[in-house]
Amino acid sequence: MTLISTLTANNTANNLSWTGLSGYDKYQLIIENIIFASGSNVPNIQVGTGVGPSYLTSGYSTELLTVYGGTSGGNAQANISKFIIGQVVNGNLAGQPYNAFVNITGITSGTVAINGQSMSAYGSGPLVFEGDTFTGSLVNTTTVTAIKFYATGNIVSGTASLYGISS
Repeated sequence: MTLISTLTANNTANNLSWTGLSGYDKYQLIIENIIFASGSNVPNIQVGTGVGPSYLTSGYSTELLTVYGGTSGGNAQANISKFIIGQVVNGNLAGQPYNAFVNITGITSGTVAINGQSMSAYGSGPLVFEGDTFTGSLVNTTTVTAIKFYATGNIVSGTASLYGISS
């Protein structure tokens, strides 16, 4: 694994993105101690193509398995505008850390696939923890050159590191 870069959020307007990607078909994104400004944020990933880049906004399929406070549930969606890598359940993520690792493969082969896990907490005490296991795919005929981690509102703090993986 080779570190591409680590981005630090500082009241960042809703995204952390890596552009100009090349040389790897597989990446791992490690998200650490992200704090969202709002309790309604849902963490997502989009991929982009070209120099701009142009982020793809359709054709994603995602499935989540969520366990929170002793309860579990699933959520599958097809042909949506992003990969969903977590969700807000019975509360909010505002002020509580969000952590995840995301494996991203097929960047150059035409079918992008993701899988990973995330952990977050909600409540003002005692905290209730939420764990998400997620997977997804996107059929794309153009080589991906950008990866964007984002939410609907600002990201107050935390880091995200992208690693290229050699076979």
